[in-house]
Amino acid sequence: MTVARTKLVGFCAAFLLLLFVFAFGAFAASDDEVNITISFLGSGVVTVGDTEYDDFGGRFTFTAEVGETVTMTAAASEEFEFLFWLNSETNRVVSWNESYSFTAATYANYQVVFDTSESVAAEDDVHTVIYLSAGENLRSFQTVTRGTVAYYNNVPQNGLIVSGRTFMGWDHTPEQVAQKSGRVIVRPRYADDVYYTITTVVGDTVAEQSALYRAEVKIVAPSTLNGQDFSYWLAVSDDPNIPDQIASYYASYSFICTMDARFVAVYGQGKMSGIALRISGDVPNYSGYTITLHAEHSVTSDYTIIQHGMIVTEDVTIGNRPDLFVINASEPKIRKGTANNTQRAGTYSINISNWYAVDDTNGYYYPKKFARAYVIARDKNGVTQTVYSKIHCADYSSHAFDYDNFDDPF
Repeated sequence: MTVARTKLVGFCAAFLLLLFVFAFGAFAASDDEVNITISFLGSGVVTVGDTEYDDFGGRFTFTAEVGETVTMTAAASEEFEFLFWLNSETNRVVSWNESYSFTAATYANYQVVFDTSESVAAEDDVHTVIYLSAGENLRSFQTVTRGTVAYYNNVPQNGLIVSGRTFMGWDHTPEQVAQKSGRVIVRPRYADDVYYTITTVVGDTVAEQSALYRAEVKIVAPSTLNGQDFSYWLAVSDDPNIPDQIASYYASYSFICTMDARFVAVYGQGKMSGIALRISGDVPNYSGYTITLHAEHSVTSDYTIIQHGMIVTEDVTIGNRPDLFVINASEPKIRKGTANNTQRAGTYSINISNWYAVDDTNGYYYPKKFARAYVIARDKNGVTQTVYSKIHCADYSSHAFDYDNFDDPF
């Protein structure tokens, strides 16, 4: 029996949601409706509300109101089986169940994936093997003859580097995968081997704590100090080019550690209410061909979060224009990653893989990455707003290097 089907999925951005924290952005009214596009891999039907769509034509589009809960239910055709729902923008598996529900906020592109392994299994002993990245992004899936170890050794390795962590291999060996029947999901293993320093300043008191990468950190300030009420935590950067920005309006603030950070408790600024968000930094990994962008947000109880995430582009013209660098379904140069929860405060990250140096007439250089965090929220009056952070540019383009010194460019 030969391979029934092999699908290798290349992607340029693996979106890793961690938790959340942020500068005020500009408010812009969202459209009342957004387009949701569904494509098919394999054969089946998808039901949305009272409407049933089949795979004829390969894709369909429907509209949904912002804030509406949308449920899509897939059913495989004869000789096929349902595998998963995929976010087509990020290659992230969003559901392993036939029915998938989400809150409509921006345009969205999904793919429903069906497979033929069940029908083929009647003729031979086959199974479907699915490899994922740390962010549940699809690396590859293969329908292969069970027990043939050679099939499981040809797995994409790039894009598995995560900032602050060491890739330790897969949670199943090829020999273990080869013996399993049915659907087999293989995930990467990591070692958290980097510690960061979190510094807090409350009045005249300076405190430090060491935190492991991706550990949850909680900082607490008294509700009053010297007769003044707590206003917000201010994130202070050591880089003079990065302005200080509001990190949270909560005196008790929890976030996921992704880098060194310094927070100052601010008092006496009156009652604060609103949405604060920022790109807090970037971490390049030259040997792993990745760059990680970190974002933070804090949203008060005056708002209901519909969606939040980050947009990224390499286009210099778009990246330098706040009016152009916005969520735009018709602009392929802007990639959008959405978080899969709506917590009010914390930190999340995007890990962009395939970040290679490129060659032009001036030699080799790393492409710039422009990023903005965003939050779509509805206030107490029912008004929906999209809030963007300031634009952040991860600029390592000046670090040109000799090709012969590729492994250690600096």
